[in-house]
Amino acid sequence: MRRTTPSARLRRAAFVPFAVLLALFGLVVPAQAAEPPGPVQPELRAQLDKDGKADFWVEFKEQAALTSAPAIRDWAERGAAVVAELRATAQASQGRARELVRAASARSTSLYIDNSLYVHGGSAELAGRLAADPAVERVRLPRTYRLPEPSPGERVAAAGQVEWGISAIHADQVWSEYGSTGQGIVVGNIDSGVDVSHPALAAAYRGANGDGTVTHDHNFYDPTGLCDGPAPCDNFGHGTHTMGTMVGAGGIGVAPGARWIAAKGCRDFQCAELTLALAAQWMLAPTEADGSNPDPAKRPDILNNSWSSGPGDPWYQDYVREWVAAGIFPAFAVGNDGSACGTQHSPGEYPESYAVGAVDQNGDVAWFSSRGEAGSPDSKPDIVAPGQNVRSSTPGGTYQVQNGTSMATPHVSGAVALMWSAAPALKGDVAATRAILDATAHDHADTTCGGTAGDNNVYGEGMLDVHAAVGASPRTGTGVLAGTVTDKSTGKPVAGARVSATGPRTLETTTGADGAYRLHLDEGDYDVRTSLFGYDDASLLGVHVTEGKTVSEDVALAPARTAKVTVRVADGSGHGWPLYAGISVEGASRTWFTAPGDGRASLDLPVGATYQVTATPRYPGYRPVTQQVTVEAAGEPSAGLTADLTAEIDAQTCAAPGYAAGDGTCAPVAGGLVYGAVTDANTREPVDTATVTPAGGTGNDTAATPDDPTLPDGFYWVFAPVPASGDRLLTAAQRGYQTASEPVKAGADQVSRIDFALKAGRLSVSTEKVSERARLGERERTRLTITNRGTAPVTYDLAESRQSPVLRGQGAPARRIETSGLSPAAITAPGTGATAEGGPEGGAEGGPEGGPEGGAEGGAVPAAAPWTDISDYPTTIRDNAVGYLDGKVYSFGGSLRGEGGTPASYVYDPLATAWTRIADMPEARQKPASAFVDGRFYVVAGWGPQGAPSARTLVYDPKTDTWSSGADSPHPWGAVGSAVLDGRIYAVGGCAGDCQTATDQVTVYDVANDRFTAAAPYPEPISWAACGGIDGRVYCAGGLAAGPHGTTRAYVYDPARDAWDKAADLPLDLWGSSYAVAGGKLLVAGGVTKGGSTLTNEAFAYDPDADVWTALPNSRNALFRGAAACGFYKIGGADGPRVTPYSEVLPGYDGCDPAGTDAPWLSADPARGTLAPGRSARVTLTLDARELAQPGTYAAGLTIVEDTPYPAPRIGVTLEAEAPWHWAHLSGQVRSKACDGTASPLPGATVTVRRGRDTWTVGTDGEGRYSLWIKGGVRRTELAVTADGHRPAEFGVRPLPHREVRRDATLSRTDC
Repeated sequence: MRRTTPSARLRRAAFVPFAVLLALFGLVVPAQAAEPPGPVQPELRAQLDKDGKADFWVEFKEQAALTSAPAIRDWAERGAAVVAELRATAQASQGRARELVRAASARSTSLYIDNSLYVHGGSAELAGRLAADPAVERVRLPRTYRLPEPSPGERVAAAGQVEWGISAIHADQVWSEYGSTGQGIVVGNIDSGVDVSHPALAAAYRGANGDGTVTHDHNFYDPTGLCDGPAPCDNFGHGTHTMGTMVGAGGIGVAPGARWIAAKGCRDFQCAELTLALAAQWMLAPTEADGSNPDPAKRPDILNNSWSSGPGDPWYQDYVREWVAAGIFPAFAVGNDGSACGTQHSPGEYPESYAVGAVDQNGDVAWFSSRGEAGSPDSKPDIVAPGQNVRSSTPGGTYQVQNGTSMATPHVSGAVALMWSAAPALKGDVAATRAILDATAHDHADTTCGGTAGDNNVYGEGMLDVHAAVGASPRTGTGVLAGTVTDKSTGKPVAGARVSATGPRTLETTTGADGAYRLHLDEGDYDVRTSLFGYDDASLLGVHVTEGKTVSEDVALAPARTAKVTVRVADGSGHGWPLYAGISVEGASRTWFTAPGDGRASLDLPVGATYQVTATPRYPGYRPVTQQVTVEAAGEPSAGLTADLTAEIDAQTCAAPGYAAGDGTCAPVAGGLVYGAVTDANTREPVDTATVTPAGGTGNDTAATPDDPTLPDGFYWVFAPVPASGDRLLTAAQRGYQTASEPVKAGADQVSRIDFALKAGRLSVSTEKVSERARLGERERTRLTITNRGTAPVTYDLAESRQSPVLRGQGAPARRIETSGLSPAAITAPGTGATAEGGPEGGAEGGPEGGPEGGAEGGAVPAAAPWTDISDYPTTIRDNAVGYLDGKVYSFGGSLRGEGGTPASYVYDPLATAWTRIADMPEARQKPASAFVDGRFYVVAGWGPQGAPSARTLVYDPKTDTWSSGADSPHPWGAVGSAVLDGRIYAVGGCAGDCQTATDQVTVYDVANDRFTAAAPYPEPISWAACGGIDGRVYCAGGLAAGPHGTTRAYVYDPARDAWDKAADLPLDLWGSSYAVAGGKLLVAGGVTKGGSTLTNEAFAYDPDADVWTALPNSRNALFRGAAACGFYKIGGADGPRVTPYSEVLPGYDGCDPAGTDAPWLSADPARGTLAPGRSARVTLTLDARELAQPGTYAAGLTIVEDTPYPAPRIGVTLEAEAPWHWAHLSGQVRSKACDGTASPLPGATVTVRRGRDTWTVGTDGEGRYSLWIKGGVRRTELAVTADGHRPAEFGVRPLPHREVRRDATLSRTDC
């Protein structure tokens, strides 16, 4: 069958956008296009081109179905069936590929677990041949993953004879009450290994025979080859700690009666993809120490994985799927990148994985525990367990206290061992086990990252309770009490009812969404009680449960007799106005809300009880207030009752609306509260993030109200002060809409409602695609119609635009590293050996953990797809200026090795994969505004060689490799945000010296007129912002705001109005990021977050049409103060006080529009205009092949630039430029001849064509093919073919008119 898993779908999808990009946006496809290249990862191609050979994975399309194995009850037979089907699938798929590997005299490792082949030291030719195999899905580079670094904690007092975590999940109660310690169960881990000699673990090793002898066959596997002999070892300590929490003796382990086996998938903190994959496969069928005799019957029951990769990485999903098919329970750490939402990691985020978050000894979620993402269909984590300050075993017979979800995960693995030991019928039933763990976990309501009170993305299903889980398991010797709870009046099922049974043992459970419950009880008589707020309790007495039998007892709960209670919440500190508040009642699972206008909420509460009613105002600065409310049983309940709650402000913070601090008090200010909703006048949909501002007061943004179903989204509230003079107006504004204003009529201490319907223009076009055909030297015209279907006038401008695909959820694991020395200051003069940070700067050695993020030997960490290494910069560098022109990356100046400014400049050629020195700058420059405009590079402002701002404008001409000067800047600053738009370079904000303060000045350099002007000031003082010009506007995000502190705020500048407006906030505060514009998006990577103390490698893309940020793949290194260019190339940066030469690229972002120019073959008339509501305009497009030099398919995206809140209409424009009849087509393929005589396609070769004084140059594509059209004639034409590492070839041809001339060439390698 075809591969259908989510991982496979992602693998295939990763290669689709490139083909789409070729067809649609700004690239030329030869008229007689070659066959598309095979599925070889571009990053692998680049490495093979650079190094000649590389290790790589070959992934195959076919995957085993594994549909029948879960139905097999015998443990050995089930495992054998899974392995047999996987092996058969691999043998059927891999035969031809393995023959190709043998023929190439290469070595490979075959894996059946996911049907893949790992090639060691394969060539480009071999990769190409394997990719051409119809059975192959793709060929890609391997990656390296990381175990979490040890995070020491503080010792928490043990609970008697056991560690606090063991007691917190009630494992010790399971030992004493159920007699289950995990006996008969085998747990495994894939980790850094295990110290088999540790006294807490030695006896539990499955290889320990009890007579002093040890057998390692089928019990330990070391694919890293680091252990000395077959015995388990651990050179890092992580695996020993996690294994101790699972099975350790002496009170540290959850299931001390279980046995353990292990696979060392990680050398230390680094885990190679191959060793992790081999470990995963070994766990399905453990082998003897020499690799022979794989035996699926000896696989572990539970497999602990206290490690993770990045979010959205599907590479391990097939392995987890196979484990589950074999009945192995897969426990995974959710990750340590909290406390932000959407920080969950794979493999824990897979639906097949059971992901574990961490809590501390108080039961509160640990600050580092990763959270899931709001709106995701599968909440993560699945459950939480003790993970902070966990004491367990470490190598050498020692014990340590550590933090991490790595420490929480083995608590769950050990809990499953207790469950399966006590209830053998549950063994291998992963789905049923998960359901019991979920149902018995203790809910912890926290919906900050989405979900519900009972199942959310912070705590998952809640806190692990293994005592309750074992009680709910189908234990041997028990009977079953089951039934359905319904509403007696409606007959509908009742969810969330608590069913408790008291008898020989007391157990309880809750009903599911279908109202069903199920309890496994020891034989005997039980009194069963069912309860739920809002219903009368129901009791069943003397229910007899018989071993091996099921007793069915349905329960119909009668709605309780209720009284209507009106709760009124008001201010009690001076204003006395009604308050919008949430109302909770002790014992009730729901929350009520008061109406913002009158502060009232109506509650139906059962009579005959006293309730604790708590009101929590939704306005800031108020304290919650609690009051007892008694609902009498006597009398007529419909008469109702009212409870008045008065909420006081927190006078110490004085943050409540309508109050101000002064003279040591927090006193009321004259004015009233206004609330309402803001909607779109065109769509009638709510408008969130609009700003509503009262005259003389502070504005608030509209927001969604998911918690309160009675309140519409787009909700706002503001305090409207009574002005000393003038109109009392309320104004609503949002980017893209007309601003609206309404008078405030309510008096002091009153609450009033004002709703807004914001008007906006909304454009539509008569067609989304334009395609024409023309010969070179001719042109074609076509028309389209633009219509304003909105409620406000709209001004538009037609501009060429290119798009790039946005890759998601791939790359390196997200890293946030607390680092000292993260200074924004300018660098002092060279020769001092010090910086403005007050410390010496090092070179490439001596950084934290020996390299960036703990990379090996001081080098860059291995690249994680899809980020790709490029050659290191010739020196360490930061604060440089970078630009992209004609396929090359230029870097100018910066600070060299942290010792002040440098004038040195270089250019990087991706085809040659090398940096070349170019002319030095006239003076050193650091962190300026800069850009290529019409083929020249302009450097504006920035810090000079002494660290002071420099006014001189520098101009570089790459054609002559010379520098010149432009007008001086009137307001030079360093650390400016840099953007280029319509031939103008914008310097946004900036700072001087130590950058403790910033400016809001925006200076604009007009390249054509060589003059400076001032634009509207930035909305706040800012430095180190990330900026870019896109579709007629300048966008800036993040940076260092007043304080200084990092900010998430973003703004957009409209030159036509000379005004800044709000844009969507960055997902996290960032400054010092590398940034660029590509494909119509602002790309931001790395920088400093968490207020200035933490480096990150996270990356984001801003889409100005949708006004949203999207996560990009995380880059490999967490750096700041580097630079970036379209491509998306990231050059240099620092990981604290240390400066690095590291450079990398994120492929797919090469939609690089040259600033100041348009596509020469496409024009529109009229190109701009203003349309009133309901009006239309006709536009003529001219597709001019006279502007083209070569035939082919030319494509561009025509964007209608307008200021509306809706996505800008885009028109795809394609011109099929045909060759005149008298032209000739030269084409062919260039191949590389290896020393053994075999030949393979040679990408990146240069073909130079000469005829008389005319010269043309073309490069070969990924398959070694070239294509060029020239005017035909009888005159002889000479071709020269060259490539690095090869002997050149020359030959002549006669390109007669209207002829196809094909000449192939084979170049011999120079090293043969």
